[in-house]
Amino acid sequence: MCVELREKYKERGGNSDKEHSDKEHINHFVLLLENKNPLVKEKAAKSLENGGYDDKFVIDKLLENLKDDNVCVRIAICKALGELADLSTILPLEDIACYDKNLEVQEEAVKALQKMAFKKNGYY
Repeated sequence: MCVELREKYKERGGNSDKEHSDKEHINHFVLLLENKNPLVKEKAAKSLENGGYDDKFVIDKLLENLKDDNVCVRIAICKALGELADLSTILPLEDIACYDKNLEVQEEAVKALQKMAFKKNGYY
């Protein structure tokens, strides 16, 4: 089945197995963000952060989890959003920085906004 999918991908203009593999990984980690286990969600967010994926679908799924009940999940989501530096996340991160009930999450949201500013201005 994977061989057939790769062939279809190549027919549509994809030019490497790596690109297809990257998309599969993205989808896998995005699905893990829907898991009920907070540790799984946290690890998925870290994986998306480390992968440098700035796909709108990924950003939307991370934003959906920004108000998760678990502090560690929210911190991991803030870190991932800071690394991805998508401008559409500024307002949600500002909201978390000002109003989250946990100080560590607020601090991580501020760090994410700072990192985003540095990246967008070419300092990072």
